[in-house]
Amino acid sequence: MNQVESRPAVVTGKPTLSPRQIQSARDDRRIRRLGIFLRPFARLAYRRRRIPVIAITGSVGKSTTTAFIARVLGTTFRVVRTPGNYNDLTGVPTTILGVGRIKTVRRYLREFPRVVFRTFVRQHRADYFVLEVAAGGIEHQLTIFSPRLTVVTAITDAHVEMFGSVEGIIREKGRLVRALPETGHAVLCYDDAFNANPASMRAALETFREVAGERRRVVVLGDMYELGEETARFHREVGQQAAAVADVLIGVGEHAHDYVREFTTMRPSVPAFHRRNVEEAFEVVRRELRPGDAVLLKASHGVELQKLIPRIRSLDLLRGSRT
Repeated sequence: MNQVESRPAVVTGKPTLSPRQIQSARDDRRIRRLGIFLRPFARLAYRRRRIPVIAITGSVGKSTTTAFIARVLGTTFRVVRTPGNYNDLTGVPTTILGVGRIKTVRRYLREFPRVVFRTFVRQHRADYFVLEVAAGGIEHQLTIFSPRLTVVTAITDAHVEMFGSVEGIIREKGRLVRALPETGHAVLCYDDAFNANPASMRAALETFREVAGERRRVVVLGDMYELGEETARFHREVGQQAAAVADVLIGVGEHAHDYVREFTTMRPSVPAFHRRNVEEAFEVVRRELRPGDAVLLKASHGVELQKLIPRIRSLDLLRGSRT
């Protein structure tokens, strides 16, 4: 009698997706298709007025940073900002056009006459766009506008499945830095974390070096809080790490003199300054910052380095580089 050899079962095919994942994929495809239809109109509307764009991206803190910059600038200028977190491939063009959020084909058809009107007849009358820009499709968003200032908040492993690695996320968000004109500014602001620590400082410096590329690097580091008896040593170590990155170093706060001391030891010919608070630090930034510089802001939240962001933007205005 013939014997039939028993073999293990082989399961092939794609992994089973949950209903939520299937719906999310469908939504993503729909948004991408709608973005294709909206971008040409948004591009035309932008080019008719050339309103300067402040672009904000990052893994966390985008909406808070967008709101903060818009609120500060809004005390003096007319500002149009991203509503809520409308930062995707339809949210950015609809913000520029000044029409409601369009997420379905039916809504697009209903809003189409208004889209045309806002493109060719009545564009925004504003001094600035403050736009939150999500990762995924940034290269498409850049066919609409050119940023004058790019702010990158903290980069984490959020959405790493989309880009394969944190380095992939850095490359994606770095598109907004590389798109800046020679006179534009890049600000990497990692101080949305409430307690900066040596590891996060090191990561911020390494990321900054990669994202800034060939631009002159101005590094503003504030105190790291709650480090106990090792406070001085940790600040000295960060100062050593900054020496491999910064073309200008500004230390802010009580313990920041240790950054500067160690930095100066390693690079005595490179400008380095210690200041007690943000107000004093801004005076140094005002003097040292040049058109086209990349700026890193990193500190524990209590140092309040985020207050420098709109003031750096104001320096761009004072120097007449707004075009």
